[in-house]
Amino acid sequence: MIKLFGRQIQRSLTKDLIVGISLSLAVLLTALGAIFYFYLTERYSADIQNRSEMLSDEIAHVLSRPAWNLDHDFATHIASAYLHNEIVSGIRLIFSPETVVFDHIPDHNGQDLFGKTRDIYFENDFFEPHVVGEVEIWFSRHQIHEMQNNIIRIVGVTLLSSIVIIVLVIQILMSLLLKRPLSSLHKSIRSIAAGNYKSFIRPVPQEDINAIISDVNLMAECIADHTSRLSLEINDRKQVEKDLRERGRQLQSLSDNLPDGYVYQCIMSDDEKRFTYISAGAQRLHKVSVTDILADYRAFYNLFTEQDREHILEQENRATETMSQFNTTARYISPDNELRWMSLTAAPRLTAEGDLVWEGIAMDITAQKNLEEQLRQSQKMESVGILAGGIAHDFNNILQAMSGNIQLILMHKSKNDHDTKRLEIIAGSIDRAARLVRQLLLFSRKADVMRQCLDLNTIARDSIVMLQRIIPKMISVQFAPDENLWTIEADPVQVEQVILNLGTNAADAMLEGGRLTIETKNVDLDDDYVSSQLDIQPGQYVMLCISDTGHGMDTVTLASIYDPFFTTKEVGKGTGLGLATVYGIVKSHGGSIHCYSEPGQGTTFRIYWPRAVNEPALKALDQPEVESSWIVKGNETILVVDDDLDILELTAEALEGYGYQILTAASGEEALSKYSERKGEIDMVILDLNMPGMGGRQCLDQLLTKDAAVKVLVASGYSLTGQAADVLKSGAAGYIGKPFQFSELLIKIREILSKGE
Repeated sequence: MIKLFGRQIQRSLTKDLIVGISLSLAVLLTALGAIFYFYLTERYSADIQNRSEMLSDEIAHVLSRPAWNLDHDFATHIASAYLHNEIVSGIRLIFSPETVVFDHIPDHNGQDLFGKTRDIYFENDFFEPHVVGEVEIWFSRHQIHEMQNNIIRIVGVTLLSSIVIIVLVIQILMSLLLKRPLSSLHKSIRSIAAGNYKSFIRPVPQEDINAIISDVNLMAECIADHTSRLSLEINDRKQVEKDLRERGRQLQSLSDNLPDGYVYQCIMSDDEKRFTYISAGAQRLHKVSVTDILADYRAFYNLFTEQDREHILEQENRATETMSQFNTTARYISPDNELRWMSLTAAPRLTAEGDLVWEGIAMDITAQKNLEEQLRQSQKMESVGILAGGIAHDFNNILQAMSGNIQLILMHKSKNDHDTKRLEIIAGSIDRAARLVRQLLLFSRKADVMRQCLDLNTIARDSIVMLQRIIPKMISVQFAPDENLWTIEADPVQVEQVILNLGTNAADAMLEGGRLTIETKNVDLDDDYVSSQLDIQPGQYVMLCISDTGHGMDTVTLASIYDPFFTTKEVGKGTGLGLATVYGIVKSHGGSIHCYSEPGQGTTFRIYWPRAVNEPALKALDQPEVESSWIVKGNETILVVDDDLDILELTAEALEGYGYQILTAASGEEALSKYSERKGEIDMVILDLNMPGMGGRQCLDQLLTKDAAVKVLVASGYSLTGQAADVLKSGAAGYIGKPFQFSELLIKIREILSKGE
C-alpha cells in the first residue's frame, strides 16, 4: 500500500505492471518526441537559414538597377514589398555614397532576430560588376518558434493519446492474460487458507503461472495430508488431554473424598522442605487448615504425638537412604480429644532437577485397629472358652466323685450323727462348685439352653423387681421400654441372669448412690455400623441397654472385663465370672455385647439380641418331671461304662445298694466285649462320653449296631448343647449331666426302664 496525494492506494501486481509499463512507454515516447522535436526544429531552422540566404541574394539582385539609377522611390517600393514576407522583419537600404534610402529596422525587444548584409552589385555588358549600394535584411525566427510550439502540441497530444491507448490496451491484456489467472489463483489460495485443502486450481495457458498453480495444487495436497494427520494427532492429543483432565479430576475427587484419609506431596530442595499438595481430608480429620500445612511443613508433623513424630522422621530418613517406600503407623489426637491411629505410606523419587519428592497417603485406621483388637479379644475369649469347657468337664468328673462319696456316706448316717452336718456342708460346697462350673459352661457357650420366643420387656420388668430387692435403696432404677418391641428367641433364665449380673455390677460401681437405667429398643443395624464391628451381622435386633452413673472404667480395665476370674472387687466379693458368663450367654444366642465407659463418666452396656424369626423356637430335649416317690429299687442288670475308676466304683456301689445287678467297664472296647458276652442279660447301659480309645460316641454306635433296642443313658460332664445333644439324636435313651445326685440318677434309670415296660 502506498500513499499518493494523501490517499492510501492499494498496490497490486497488475497495477504495478501497468504503471511500470506505462511509465516505460511514456519515457520512450517522450524521448522519441524530443528527438522528433529537435529534428524538425533543426530542419526548419536550416530551411529558414537557406531561405534567408536566398531571399537576401534576391533582394540585393532586385535592387541593383534602382540603386544604379538612384531611383529611391522604386527601391523603397521594392523594400516595402519584401517587408510583407513572413520571415522578413526589417530592411535598411543604403545607396552610394552612404545614402540611406530605406530604413525599417525592427525593435529587438522580445523578438528573436538575425540579420544578413548584402552588397548591391550592378553589372551589364558594358560595365564590370561594382558595388552600387548595401542592403541589411533582418529575419525573424518567429516561425521557428511557432513551428516548435506546434510540434510540441502535436507530439504532446500524440504522446498522451498513445500512452492512454497503450495503458488501456495493457490493462485489457493484463486483465486477460494476468489478472484473471492471478485472481483465480488468489481465490483458490484463499479457499485453501480457509481450510478447503481439496480446492483444485485449473491450469492456464501461461506456462509460468501454470507452474505456480501446479506448485500451489501440490502444496494444497501436502497441506491436506499434513492437516489430516495433524487433525488426527490433535484429536488424539485433545482426547488424551481430556482423559488426563478427567483423570486429574477423578484423582482430585478421590483424594479429596477419601472418607478416612488424605494424600500429600512434599519436596526437598537445598535442604528446604515444603508441602506442595495435601488433599481436603486432612482438614476433615485434623481440623487444620491445608494452607497452614502448605505454608509450614512442621504443621503436618505436629499433628502426631511427639514419640510417633520422631518415628516418622526416622522412617523417612531410612527410606531416603535406600530410595524405597516405607509404611508406618502413628497416633494423633483428634479434634474430639480422642487418641486415634493413622497409617502412613510414602515413597521418595528424584525429579529431573535433582529435588527429592515425597508422595504419600495417610489413612485413619482406628476402626481397623479396633477390629483387630476385637478379633484378638474374640480369639482370646474363644480360646479361654474352649479351655473353660474342657476344665468344666474334668471338674464335673471330680465333683461327681466327691458328691457321690458324700451321698453314700450320708445314706448310712442318721440325721443326729455329729458328722452329718459337716458332710452336708461339704455337699453344699460341692453344689456351689457345680454352679461355678455351670457359669464356666455358660461362658464357653456349652451350657444347656432352653430357648423360646419371649418379650424382653417382661423379663426386664421381672428382673428389675428382683434388683430393687438386692441393691441399695439410694440407687434409683429407671426403665425405658419400647412398647412395640420385637420378640426374641432366648432362654428366659439366662436373659434374666444377664440383667441381674449387669445390674449388680452397676450397683457395686455406685456405692454412694446413683441411677441405673435399663432401656429396650428395636434397632436395624446396617452395613455402615456392622463394618466397624467384628462379631455381628446386618439385620434386625432388640437392644438391651444397661447404663449407670458410677465411677466408670479405664481402657486397661475395659480390655479385660470379659476374662474369666478377672475382677476389680475386693477378695471374697466376686468370682470374676459375672461378665464372662454374660458374654457367654450373649454369644450363645448369636448376639453382640458392647461396653462404653470412661473414668468418672459411668458405664453403658449395649446388648443386641437377634429378632425372632417365624420359625419354631429351638428347645432343649425335654426331660419329664418325676417325683421323688418314683425312686424305687430294681433288680435289672446295668452296664456302667466310665474311664474314671472312682466314679465307676461309686456308681456301681450306689446302684447295687438299690438292688440293681451291676457290670462295669473302663473303656468302650471293654463295654462292647461284655455286652456281646451277656447281650440278653443287660437291660441298660450308663455310658460316659469322654473316654480314651474309641470314646463314648463310637461305643454307642457299635452298641446300636449290635442291638437296636439297647437302652443307653449318657452320663457326661458335657452339656446338652455339646456332644451330648448329638449322641441323643443318634439313639441314646436319655441324658444326665455330671455332677448328679444319685436320686436323679435312680429316677432317670426307672424312667428309661419303664419305657420298655
